[in-house]
Amino acid sequence: MRIGILGTGAMAAALGGRWARAGHDVTVAGRSQDKARMLATRLGVRATTVREAVA
Repeated sequence: MRIGILGTGAMAAALGGRWARAGHDVTVAGRSQDKARMLATRLGVRATTVREAVA
């Protein structure tokens, strides 16, 4: 399943990590591209813009 996460907080990290470990295609986007990239790196997923995440 393709999942786009909008946000970079604790809930995004918790859910995104579980979804990524379950084998889903996860992308992270947020108001701050730097925070989105940092979270995506930590989760082993990719960071995108908000527009790309909702597409």
